[in-house]
Amino acid sequence: AIRKLGARFPIQEGVAEDLPFSDNEFDIVTLITTLEFVTDPAKAIAEAARVSRDRVFIGALNSLSFLGTRRKLAGLFVPSIYSKAHLFNIIEILGILEQNGYKDGISWGSVLFLPQAFYGFAANLEEAVPVMKNPFGAFLGVSFPVSTIYRTIQEPVREGFAITAKNGAPARGVTRRMER
Repeated sequence: AIRKLGARFPIQEGVAEDLPFSDNEFDIVTLITTLEFVTDPAKAIAEAARVSRDRVFIGALNSLSFLGTRRKLAGLFVPSIYSKAHLFNIIEILGILEQNGYKDGISWGSVLFLPQAFYGFAANLEEAVPVMKNPFGAFLGVSFPVSTIYRTIQEPVREGFAITAKNGAPARGVTRRMER
């Protein structure tokens, strides 16, 4: 990302289960092919909801699809990124959302129903079939709304500091550090 975007956009490295952002900082948060590689998918979803003001979108490789099965099997014989990935199906993702308290307003769909080899001669077939909620599609998309949580201080104080002001005045720089 840094090589492609350079300094045009800030790049922040982090861990999905502990995002380095304030509550409600983004309108929409997306987790694209992320849950497959995190230690705690439920915590990653909770963190995405925490930093979102409006909606979270999850994109995941489907464990019930031809493509997902092929990648997992290939990872057993030849080491790849999918060797340690945990692929999900729609029932598992919806279960995690329900455990996190998200039950209302969830929408989902899937794409790429056929094995990749079929697309050479049947490319238009998938678009002709109006079924978007196929539990066997290779890529699942799940979206759900979040409720905004208002806090008085958006950025928590991450470091302790000593206040040694005399005569009751605030210590110099304390307020400025809290605003950052």
